[in-house]
Amino acid sequence: MKRIIYLAIYALLAVYSCGNPSNEEKAKTLIKNYIDKHANDPESYEAVAFGSLDSMTSISMIGTGVEYANLQRDFDKSMDMEKRKSIMAQQQEILKDRQGFRITHKYRANNAFGAKILSEDVFYINARLDSVLTVRKVGE
Repeated sequence: MKRIIYLAIYALLAVYSCGNPSNEEKAKTLIKNYIDKHANDPESYEAVAFGSLDSMTSISMIGTGVEYANLQRDFDKSMDMEKRKSIMAQQQEILKDRQGFRITHKYRANNAFGAKILSEDVFYINARLDSVLTVRKVGE
């Protein structure tokens, strides 16, 4: 009886894990597609390592810090409770749009001169995992 239960659990896990790609798999596919589209020589691309997929909310992640800061300044100046509620709602919308993921990726690819170089970039991906928002070199 135990054997049947273990086999059933194993079968369910196998079916479930094959059905939908994980968030990390989606991110890796998205990164590979991004590199295929933007690299000097996409055919030379070799993945070396992927970091872990980190979820994040950052108003500076894609340059909306100024918009958010202006709303915060208006919030601090205002004494009207309705205006403050409106400002808070606008800030929440900004943050909602800026939720997403980041993952570090180390790879080799040919540069514009044809020399193979090792690169390590941080890819910022939206919350739906369907778009690369921005890419930065590690340490920037």
